[in-house]
Amino acid sequence: MRNSRPGKICDTLTEPEIKMVCLFARDLMLSQPMMLELSAPIKIVGDTHGQFYDLLRIFEYGGFPPGKRLC
Repeated sequence: MRNSRPGKICDTLTEPEIKMVCLFARDLMLSQPMMLELSAPIKIVGDTHGQFYDLLRIFEYGGFPPGKRLC
C-alpha cells in the first residue's frame, strides 16, 4: 500500500487475515491497564495530529524532555 494514493482499497489481505489482526489488536488493548498511576507533577497535553510547531509550543510551555514529564 505504500506509494499508493490515500483511500486505495487493499485487496491483498484476506478476510481471515483481517479478522486475525483485529483479534490480536483487541487482545493487546485488553491486556493494557485501564488506569495509569503517575506521580505528580505532570502536564497533560492533547494530540498534536502531527503538527510539529504545536509540539514545539507544548515543549516551550511544559519543558523539553527528558527534563520534564508530559502525558
